[in-house]
Amino acid sequence: MQDPNLRITEAVYDLIHLLPRRDNRTLKSELPANGIYIFFEQGETIQYRDIVTERAVRVGINTSDVGFPDRIYKHYGNNRKQSIFRKHIGKALLTKENPKHPLLRDWGLKTGPPLPEIEQMVSDLLYQTFTFCCFAVDEAEERQKFETSLIALFAQHPLGKPSAGWLGRYAVNERIRRSGLWNCDDIDKTPLTRSQFPRPKELIKATIE
Repeated sequence: MQDPNLRITEAVYDLIHLLPRRDNRTLKSELPANGIYIFFEQGETIQYRDIVTERAVRVGINTSDVGFPDRIYKHYGNNRKQSIFRKHIGKALLTKENPKHPLLRDWGLKTGPPLPEIEQMVSDLLYQTFTFCCFAVDEAEERQKFETSLIALFAQHPLGKPSAGWLGRYAVNERIRRSGLWNCDDIDKTPLTRSQFPRPKELIKATIE
C-alpha cells in the first residue's frame, strides 16, 4: 500500500503542473504581489503514475508585503547578499571545483567582497537550468505556513531522489544534501496534511483563473 503522505505529494505535483512555468525572462507584471514560488532544475526529474516531470528543488515566499516580484528578481540577480539561494548555489559551484576553493570563505561572508565572476557563474546557471512556478497567497501568515509545510513535504516524502549529478550534492550545508532541496530551514517540520490540502488547491486554482 502506498504511503498516504506520498499521495499528498502527488496531489501537490498534479496541482503545480497546472501553473505556468516561468524563468528569468518573466516580467514583474506577470507575477503576483505576494505568493509562493517553487523552483525546478533541469536534469532533476521524478516519475509518478505515468508522469515524468522535473523535481521541485526549492520553495520560498516573499516576506515583505507586495515584494514577491522583487524576491524572484533578486534570485536571478547579481548580488548573493540579497539571495541565500544564490549563495547556496555559489558555494556548491566552488566546492565542486575545489573543496578548499580560496574564494569559498569570501563568498559566504555577509560583508564579503564583490565577486562578479562567481556572481555571473551563478546567474548563468540560474538562467540556463532553473525555472519556477508560483501562486498568489496574499496573507503573510498563510504564506509562511504553506512554505514550511511544502518544504517539509518535499523533503520528507519525495517522489524521487536527486540525480547522481545534482549540484546540491556539493552544497556546504548538510541539510541541502540530505533533503534534496536548496532549502535549509523547515525540512524537519510538519509536512502538509490532507486536511490542509484543500486550501493550497483553492489558491492555485484561483491563480490560474
